[in-house]
Amino acid sequence: PTGGFTHPPELLDELAHLHGDWWGAAHWWDDAEREASMAAALALPLFDGLDDTQRTALREDPGVLRLALTMWEDDRFAAAATKHLLERARPALACVYFQGVDALSHRSEAHALGDPRFVGIVDEYYEHVDRLLGQLVEAAGPETTVLVVSDHGWSYGGPYGHYHGPNGVFVLSGAEALAGELAVAPDVRDVAPTVLALL
Repeated sequence: PTGGFTHPPELLDELAHLHGDWWGAAHWWDDAEREASMAAALALPLFDGLDDTQRTALREDPGVLRLALTMWEDDRFAAAATKHLLERARPALACVYFQGVDALSHRSEAHALGDPRFVGIVDEYYEHVDRLLGQLVEAAGPETTVLVVSDHGWSYGGPYGHYHGPNGVFVLSGAEALAGELAVAPDVRDVAPTVLALL
C-alpha cells in the first residue's frame, strides 16, 4: 500500500500483506479495472438479496458498488491489522475505527425512499461490522474490557439521517464492566474519561 501512515513507519510493511490483492482496484481508473471491481463488489454478501434488475441498476450507477467495495475492504483490513497487533504486542489500549456503516448510510439516503438498490445493504453492513468486532473480541481474550462507541446514530425512516437519529451507542463489556444500564445516558464526552479510567 502507498499513502498510509504508521508508527513506526516500518510497521506499514508488516501489515501490507493483510490488505490483499484488491489494493487500488476500487479506484476504477480504466474500463477493465472497473468491470473487475464491479464484479467483486456484487459478489459481496451485501448484495446477495438483489435480483437481476437491481444488479443492473447498480451497474448503471456504480458509485454505490465502488463505495461498498472500498468500505468493505478498508474495514476488513482495519480489523485484520488490529487483530495482528493484538496477537503480536498485546497493547494496553487498541482503538479501531470502522467507517463503512456511516459512509454507506450517507450514500444510501434513497434507502429510506424505497430505492431497490439500497434495500438491505445497510443492514447487511451492520452484520459485517458485527462479525469483525467478534473477531477482535475473541483475539483480545476474556480478560479484556471492550468499549464500542459511535458519535451519532442513524434514522432510516423519515426524516432520514443522523441528525434525526438516536445518540449512538456506548457499550462497555468485559473484565472491568458491571452488568446493567446506566442511570444517565452517556454522550461523546464520556468516552475519553471512561478509557482513561480503564487504563
